[in-house]
Amino acid sequence: MIGQILGSRYEIIEEIGRGGMAYVYKARCTYLDRVVAVKVLQPQFANDDEFVRRFRREAQAAASLSHPNIVNIYDVGRDDDLHYIVMEYVPGKTLKDWIKDNVSLSIEDSVRIAVQVGMALEHAHQNEIVHCDIKPHNILMTLDGRAKVADFGLARAVSSTTITYTESVIGSVHYFSPEQASGERAGKKSDIYALGIVLYEMMTGKLPFEGESPVTIALQHIREEVKSPRLYNTKIPESLERVILKSIEKDPAKRHDTSGDFVKDLREFSADYVPEETLDHHSEYSTQVMPAVDDKKSEEGSKWGKIAKALKKNPRKTAMMSILVILLILALAAAGLKVRDYFEVLVVEAPDVIGMSLAEAIEELDSQGLEYRVVGEVHSDQFSVGHVVSQEPAAGQEMKTTFPVSLMISKGREMVSIPRVIGMKQADAEVMILNEGLKMGEISGIYHAEIPADYVIDQNPRADIGEIERDSTIDLIVSSGPQPVEVRVPDLIGRYLSNAREAIQNANLELGRVIEDSDSPYPHNMVVRQSPAIGSSIEEGMKVDLTVSKRPDEIVSEPTNTSKVRIDVPSSGPDTQEVRLDLMDINRYRTVDTSLRNRGESFEVEVTWIGEKALIKIYVNGVFHDMQEIN
Repeated sequence: MIGQILGSRYEIIEEIGRGGMAYVYKARCTYLDRVVAVKVLQPQFANDDEFVRRFRREAQAAASLSHPNIVNIYDVGRDDDLHYIVMEYVPGKTLKDWIKDNVSLSIEDSVRIAVQVGMALEHAHQNEIVHCDIKPHNILMTLDGRAKVADFGLARAVSSTTITYTESVIGSVHYFSPEQASGERAGKKSDIYALGIVLYEMMTGKLPFEGESPVTIALQHIREEVKSPRLYNTKIPESLERVILKSIEKDPAKRHDTSGDFVKDLREFSADYVPEETLDHHSEYSTQVMPAVDDKKSEEGSKWGKIAKALKKNPRKTAMMSILVILLILALAAAGLKVRDYFEVLVVEAPDVIGMSLAEAIEELDSQGLEYRVVGEVHSDQFSVGHVVSQEPAAGQEMKTTFPVSLMISKGREMVSIPRVIGMKQADAEVMILNEGLKMGEISGIYHAEIPADYVIDQNPRADIGEIERDSTIDLIVSSGPQPVEVRVPDLIGRYLSNAREAIQNANLELGRVIEDSDSPYPHNMVVRQSPAIGSSIEEGMKVDLTVSKRPDEIVSEPTNTSKVRIDVPSSGPDTQEVRLDLMDINRYRTVDTSLRNRGESFEVEVTWIGEKALIKIYVNGVFHDMQEIN
């Protein structure tokens, strides 16, 4: 596919990955001139209508997520039989590559990455989106070491109420929750389980369950207990092991209630954790194994030995020394109490600072003896620039006063460039507008003598304004092509089909449907009805439908009928008007009466016809006026 352009805008540059269901390519968006990643479904999935429908629905739902630890989804499309998702291109490696390169990661890196993924999952879960396929392969690591979760929506589209172990799930079965392995639908706690397995793997370099087949591994998830991660990495503290094992409990009810709770436990561990390599193992106050010492030699060969001899010779000095030792012990005990009080950390409830300006938030935190840190800035529709968008821990959660409150600050509403779409086809203009994060406003059409139909004539606002807020609307004025010329529908009833066809062409119209009526009481191949009606005003090029008699072509001599037809002359127009009556019966079409009448006059004409029915057409001054059927 290298060099191919999908959706008339995504130029494939190179393949950067592949899985059981899709290939991933590095591509260039020709509209916005930026590098993106394009995931293309393999052909065997593209023909499954249900899969494609759910895939597109879930991928579009995932596009609504906005979080620094989630890969952005830009577009979902189809090019012939190729279904694809366009997303943010993340240079770097997957977390799986990191684990392979390092065997196991440090405790600090492992917890940091798990916290970032947990925050991404919490954001998704709050938006009612379950990932269903958390694994190191789906966690991308940026060059600066930040984790970004990919493939939201794809896993949900693959999952079903019954698990089928095919190539599409072999890569994920190591991270399946017991409920998934049992054939149940994945839920939010399934994501927590998978993240727990990922954390286990990061710190040990091993997966808790291995087997010869996916089914074997799935059964282990259901039946077998997980081995302690400390068997493989003795540096893992017991407190962290408890957090991991809670996240991968087989019973979902025993796991963390939310991803946020999992993150909270990891943060609390981080706040108290001191890396082993930072401890001074050679401190004079640490426990040490000392060689046995000969009392006499040490006493004679050291300064303390000489002091001991002196004390033995002077009992008074001995008593004074004892008093000093006791006072020293008491002083140390008092100091120990102070030290203990110093290291006892106060636990408080986190205050609610969301919506405050950063200065107000800092003042509030200071008043409660809490530290803070700004972890980033995000665009926000709800909060003004410089105000707090989110905090961790959340308001009301218990926290230690030594643990800083992480603040996310608003950059205000996101501004995006206004694309120039004048001169583009309407469909292409709409795609460009939506891909810029804007919305379609009012679309109005006007006739234009020179610009073809469906091309954009103008837009509001125009591109030269520069930028507007994301989700703003763009109004379009679209050409409807040259203004059509209106013509009147010719009088076709009573003409034979060939003559009617010629009259339609002469009027710059097109012949539409020709309906044959075998029960018609009128001559064979003669037009007996038309649509639109005689004299209607319609645009050039429109179609006229005809109903044609298909009764047998034969002359009939009876029955002969006579009727009187009443005619009302229009009350407008000249004082004297010509009135003509044409009659169509079973044998032919003909004029049966022509006379001059006064304006507004009413009169009767007796007509004779053959057959069951006859059609009278009335013309005034040569123009069709009315039509009556008599029987």
